Amino acid sequence: MKVKKTFYLLLLLIVACVPEKKDQDSNFDPESKLKELGIELMIPSDPVANYVNTVQVGNLLFISGKGPLQSNGEYIKGKVGQNLTIEDGQFFVLLGPSGAGKTTTLRCIAGLEKIDSGDVLFNDENITHDQPASRDVSFVFQQYSLYPHYTVYENLAFPLRSPMRKLPEEEIKNKVEKIAEMLKITNKLKNKATELSGGEMQRVAIGRALVREPNIYLMDEPLSSLDAKLRETLRVELKNIQLNLNATILYVTHDQAEATTLADKIGVLKEGKIVQIGTPEEIYENPNSIYVSQRLGSPKINILPGSLFKLNNITKIGL
Repeated sequence: MKVKKTFYLLLLLIVACVPEKKDQDSNFDPESKLKELGIELMIPSDPVANYVNTVQVGNLLFISGKGPLQSNGEYIKGKVGQNLTIEDGQFFVLLGPSGAGKTTTLRCIAGLEKIDSGDVLFNDENITHDQPASRDVSFVFQQYSLYPHYTVYENLAFPLRSPMRKLPEEEIKNKVEKIAEMLKITNKLKNKATELSGGEMQRVAIGRALVREPNIYLMDEPLSSLDAKLRETLRVELKNIQLNLNATILYVTHDQAEATTLADKIGVLKEGKIVQIGTPEEIYENPNSIYVSQRLGSPKINILPGSLFKLNNITKIGL
């Protein structure tokens, strides 16, 4: 259920404008006053109680000027797949080169970008036009985006102290300590964010998302700025955490190693359009085009024209 911020403002105005009266008005109830004015105050009893089963993206069309960037410097409109569905507890990876529309897809699902057409549904509920705050998603950005003047504990606790949640401090403490233990940063909880290494800062950024229980975790290449060894370590840890929490994650990357290590399913993006969806094994063994076949495998496959070989019944893919 959505929290309508306008109603909170009306509530504050009514409280501020009511003149101070004698004892008979000492029990003035702002909510009753709002009802008298025909305004219903909508506050969810438990904003994190209803978890999503599926996230569906149907024929999502990026808004003009905000889609993937072409090599000529112009933006294009990108169409994201025919009813892309991310199941509950699934680790879904969008794989594609820079400019394919990976980040734009995440931002559309989070409500940070408007779309021209199509729908975004959480558990069959259409949230296409909902505000970002009411969608209840966690976003891990490519850069750490930590609060430098806060300690690690305060950074992790920050999303739990939202007015929409109103969690008791003891529950916040338990959640923060649980995530800190999973990410192996318990001994850093009292440190300022500026006192951490790059790997520790990224752990805190991931932890700030994991500490909540949102509809979906959106992760925008969170490991890309780390060195190779640390990336490999965090990949394994992130997958283990996802399995332990049964979390639903949409993760974007251009790194095939990350995609195959982490994903339950991979969606391959080309110029804003999903061209194939499947498990890592399906994408690797049965690509539906040369473009897809070149996304996975190291070194890349060699492409030779069929005319070089005098073979019958040659199957051509994506030509």
